Amino acid sequence: MKISLATLGFFLVSLSGQAQAQTSAPPPTIDLKLFEQSQVDRSKGCSVVLWQANRDPEKDKFAYIFHETFNMKTHARQPAKIKIGDAIVPLTRVATGGKTTGSNLFEYQLYKMPAADEFVVLQLKLAPEEGEAIDVDDGTLSIIMKGKSVFRATVKGNAGCFTPAASETKSPPVKTVPANSAPAKRSEAPPITNKEDDTRGRQEIWLRSRHHARGGHWLSAL
Repeated sequence: MKISLATLGFFLVSLSGQAQAQTSAPPPTIDLKLFEQSQVDRSKGCSVVLWQANRDPEKDKFAYIFHETFNMKTHARQPAKIKIGDAIVPLTRVATGGKTTGSNLFEYQLYKMPAADEFVVLQLKLAPEEGEAIDVDDGTLSIIMKGKSVFRATVKGNAGCFTPAASETKSPPVKTVPANSAPAKRSEAPPITNKEDDTRGRQEIWLRSRHHARGGHWLSAL
C-alpha cells in the first residue's frame, strides 16, 4: 500500500497523541538500543541498513539501528528488525510513499510491530542513484508504542546487494630450473603487526529520548 506525505504526517501525529493521552504522568521512554557489528551480517544477499547519524558503522562497534534483508530479483522483504531492551523486534512493512529506487526503497515507509497499534515510521532522504547501491543521506526513524513517548532517531544508511566476487586466481606457470643453477633466494615474510582494538570498550550503547523534557528526541552514547 502506498501513502502520501500528508497521510503519513497525520498518522504519526494522531498516534503520538494517543500514546501520550493514555497517562497524565510523563510517559516512559522507549529503550531503543544499537546493534553490535557482529549482529548485522551484510556479507551475503541484499539488505537495507540504517545507523545512528553521528556514528560510523565501519569504525564504531555499536552503530546500527535498523536492518532489513530483501530478495535481489523480486525485492520481496524479510521482516526488518530493531532492538528494544534485550529483545530483537521484527517489523513488517505495510505501506510506502514518495520517491522510490531500484531496490524498492521509498522515502516514506510504515512498519507494523508485533503488538497491536504499534509502528515504526521511516522518513528518508535518498541520494541520487549511482550504480546498484542506494545511500540514505539523512532521515528519521520514529517508534510509536502505546503508553510511551514517541521516539525519533536521526539516521543515515544504505541499501544494496553484497556478494563475494568469483575467484579469478589462476595457477602460475611452472618454470623449469636447470640442474646446475644456484638455488633461489627465499624472501622473508613481513612481520605481523598486532593492531590494538580501537573499539570503545563498552558492552552496550544505550539510547534515550527526552520527549517529555523539551518536546524533541535525541540519541546519544552514554
